[in-house]
Amino acid sequence: MKTLHLTLKKKWFDMTESGEKPEEYRELKDYWGSRLCYKVPVPWGGYMSKWAKLKEGDFDCLNDDFIPNFEPFDAVQATNGYGKTAPSWKRECLGIEIREGRPEWGAEPGKKYFVIKLGKVIPLLLLTLFLFSCVSSKPVPPKHVSPKIKSDVWK
Repeated sequence: MKTLHLTLKKKWFDMTESGEKPEEYRELKDYWGSRLCYKVPVPWGGYMSKWAKLKEGDFDCLNDDFIPNFEPFDAVQATNGYGKTAPSWKRECLGIEIREGRPEWGAEPGKKYFVIKLGKVIPLLLLTLFLFSCVSSKPVPPKHVSPKIKSDVWK
């Protein structure tokens, strides 16, 4: 499963986790273009094999005949922060497109973005293992649980 990893600010993390915001925005910059696109058509015909240094204005000619081919991500995993214990979620990736975003979801009006469309929640491996261990004869606590909680709860 090919997964796109994103780090989000708390406000956007909470909105996407709850399903209120079903898409995530990334600016039309080289950084994101090189990660999201694998074959980009050029206005003069043909394709570039990878993202090149295009500017946002180069996308003004976007139409049905001029659309980049995006990496086929199966899932998007987002974290709120950078630590090992940072909250995270994983959702299906329903595709990527270039268009304007919604201002109430953090986009600037009239500006085009890479729009990453999010689908259903995919259970994270730790949660899946934890739930599986709870139905077994002897539950096994996750490694990140403090010793005090382990002694009180996991007897």
